[in-house]
Amino acid sequence: MNVALIKAELVRRGLSKSVDLPASMASWDEGMLLTALAAHLSTPNAGHLREDLSTLGIQGRFRCGGSEWMVTDIGIRSLSAIKIDEKTKDDPTWLRGPSYALAETVFDTFDIEGIEID
Repeated sequence: MNVALIKAELVRRGLSKSVDLPASMASWDEGMLLTALAAHLSTPNAGHLREDLSTLGIQGRFRCGGSEWMVTDIGIRSLSAIKIDEKTKDDPTWLRGPSYALAETVFDTFDIEGIEID
């Protein structure tokens, strides 16, 4: 496995801010880089979309447009969420998935600016 490719993937996923990796990461061997990448893949969060969203993961809750939402997927430039309404508060089985029984809404880079986290 090419260490340069692993480092590039870490950068792409937001684990490093630039290709010029910090000294601490630049000295990592291949095993350490693979471990960091695997940890990031197993616990996706939205930190790469907006720095203060790093605590927002799958099934995380946020507010936008006066409504509460639950994250269903996190992509490279967007995230998907289900709107939490009275129906879902009364019967949380609506929030089980994937596949979800409710429509998912995609929040793109412009929509993400309106996300509020408690």
